Amino acid sequence: GVELSMKILASQPDFPIIMSTGFSELINEEKAMEIGIKAFIMKPVIKKQLAYKIRKLIDEAKHRKEN
Repeated sequence: GVELSMKILASQPDFPIIMSTGFSELINEEKAMEIGIKAFIMKPVIKKQLAYKIRKLIDEAKHRKEN
């Protein structure tokens, strides 16, 4: 997930990636944000939490487009 995210972001820095993981020593929310991942969710994923993150990213993209 991290390697794929980095490859995507290298060519499309504004691509809205939401990373979801269980326990990991390789990645946490802080590291994900440093890489450029837009949102981070720990497993198990709660639908309401995922919906909130998606809505937030859509709204942020819309706001950037308007400005």
